[in-house]
Amino acid sequence: DLEPRRVPKLWERVGKVVAGVLFVVGYAVLVAFLSFELAASKAQVTSQEKPGPACDKVICPIDTKCLTDGESGRGRCGSNVSQNMQTMELLLGIVVGFPMVVCVPCSMHWMLQTGLPRFQRWQAERSRQQRLRGVASSGGGGGSVAP
Repeated sequence: DLEPRRVPKLWERVGKVVAGVLFVVGYAVLVAFLSFELAASKAQVTSQEKPGPACDKVICPIDTKCLTDGESGRGRCGSNVSQNMQTMELLLGIVVGFPMVVCVPCSMHWMLQTGLPRFQRWQAERSRQQRLRGVASSGGGGGSVAP
């Protein structure tokens, strides 16, 4: 008498759709955030392209860049902002590229095979009708075609 209560199929489908929508929205927010951060990094790099004459005399290590101090006008070595931009470009490429190569084709295949049964039946019927028309127009080939 204590059998588990069965969740109706409609609620199972709604739950899957809600989970899918939340995943897509989260993915879109992540891509937007990374794009805005990348744009901000690029703007910061372009604003620091011309450090000024004070940096002509300063020699900085490879992973740093000469920056002009705003208050004193003297050149000093600071972190290279382009490394942050390159990391953001790489991360954005992975976040956008991986789903485009793997997830989108797999999802489309799943939708066409299992998610859209009416489309699959319509496609099968359409191809069957085309085969029948092809056989009928070629003279039937001497045999009979069973529908």
